[in-house]
Amino acid sequence: MHKSCTLLTHNLNKMKKIISIVAVLLIYLHIVAQPYSELYRPQIHFSPKEHWVNDPNGLVYFNGIYHLFFQYYPGASVWGPMHWGHATSKDLIHWKQQPIALYPDSLGYIFSGSIVIDKNNTSGLSTNGKPVLVAIFTQHDPEGEKAKKKGRRGEGECELSQLVIALES
Repeated sequence: MHKSCTLLTHNLNKMKKIISIVAVLLIYLHIVAQPYSELYRPQIHFSPKEHWVNDPNGLVYFNGIYHLFFQYYPGASVWGPMHWGHATSKDLIHWKQQPIALYPDSLGYIFSGSIVIDKNNTSGLSTNGKPVLVAIFTQHDPEGEKAKKKGRRGEGECELSQLVIALES
């Protein structure tokens, strides 16, 4: 057999082994390590236990745990007053839904944003000198939006930028 044919056969055999290993791992993840039991619920990606989920707004690795924050409406499976949900994972596959991180208040709904680790306390929000998670997000005022549509408020007055401490180590 020609040298290039031997090399090609060897590489194809290696690829078959790799594909077999990947297939076994995928089957394992699908059958054995299912984090969720619902038939149509994604098994690899995070999904909340129930109701409306929207944009992911922060994925950080903090104190040995991955934290995922996301727009969430816990009241129904349709859009409503946005909150920020929170989930944690040690391996990015098995997620545990945590209590809601941010609730709407008198300033409005919690819209898009992000989470950052403030390890140098540049925000001044740390109370013990240790790093903190800081949420930066847009808060939407639905009453301001209604007034704006009726021409009673200036443009942009229905959304505010917010900064809030989310979690201390």
